Amino acid sequence: MYVCTAPVEKFIRLVVIKEIKGAQYGVQIESAVRDRLAAEDKYEEEEEEALEKVIEFFQSKYFKKHSVITYHFPANSATAEVKHCYQLIADYL
Repeated sequence: MYVCTAPVEKFIRLVVIKEIKGAQYGVQIESAVRDRLAAEDKYEEEEEEALEKVIEFFQSKYFKKHSVITYHFPANSATAEVKHCYQLIADYL
C-alpha cells in the first residue's frame, strides 16, 4: 500500500490519541519499516543505519494525548524530517 508515490513534497501528520512512550512507538515504527523494506528486498546496511537514527530520535520522547508527530519528505531529497510538538489541538478535533 502506498500513501503517495508522486515526486512531490509530502507531509504526514499524526495526532496521538493515547499517551505512549517514544520507545514503544519507535519499536512499532522499526518493525513496520523493516518488514516493509525486507519484503521489497530493500533492507540493506544504509537503511538499517537510517532506521536506527529514527529509533534514537523517539527513544527519549513521551507523547501525551494530542501530541503531534510530523513526517516531512522533501521532493528532491532522500532524507525525511521528523518533528514533534505537544501542541494542544483539542479545539480542532
